[in-house]
Amino acid sequence: MAQLNFTLAPDVFTDDDFVSYAWWPPLRFHPSDELGDDILFSRHDTLDIIFDSEATLAIERRALSGSTNGRPVKVVATATAGTTIHTAHATSIDEVWLWAVNTDTTARKLTIEFGGTSSPDDLIEVTIPAEGGLVLVVPGLVVTGSVVVRAFCATANVVNVVGFVNRIS
Repeated sequence: MAQLNFTLAPDVFTDDDFVSYAWWPPLRFHPSDELGDDILFSRHDTLDIIFDSEATLAIERRALSGSTNGRPVKVVATATAGTTIHTAHATSIDEVWLWAVNTDTTARKLTIEFGGTSSPDDLIEVTIPAEGGLVLVVPGLVVTGSVVVRAFCATANVVNVVGFVNRIS
C-alpha cells in the first residue's frame, strides 16, 4: 500500500471554516475508518489516504476533442445542436474545464449543451461580457460514456471556447 499525506490549505475554505469532500472507491481513510461519502475537515486537519495495492489511478490533461491542436473552438452554431466542443471517452472519466471569450462589442448568451439538448436538464447558460476576457463556464464537471459537450450562441463566430479535460482512468 502507498500512503499520501495531505494538509488542507486555509484559502480553500468557505466562511464557515469547513469544506465537504466526496471520495470514490478505492480510497479509504487511515486508520481503517470507514466513513461516508461526505467528510468534513477543519482547516487544521491533516488527511492521510491509503491506496489499496491493486488500485491504480491515472490522470492525463488533454486538449478538447473539438479543438485543433489546443486552439480555441469558435462557436458557429446559433441553435441546437451546437458546435462540438468535446466528446468524452467511452469508459474513462473526463473532467471538463471550459472558458469562453466574447470578441464582440455586445454581451452574448452562450448555451452549453452538456451531454444532451433537454432544457433545463442538459443546458448551462452564461452571458459572456463584451471583450471581457476569459469567463469560466464549466468548472470541472465530469462526463463519460462518449457524452458530447456542445455550445451555441445567438450570434455566430463571436464567442470562442477554450479549455481542457483531465482524463481519469
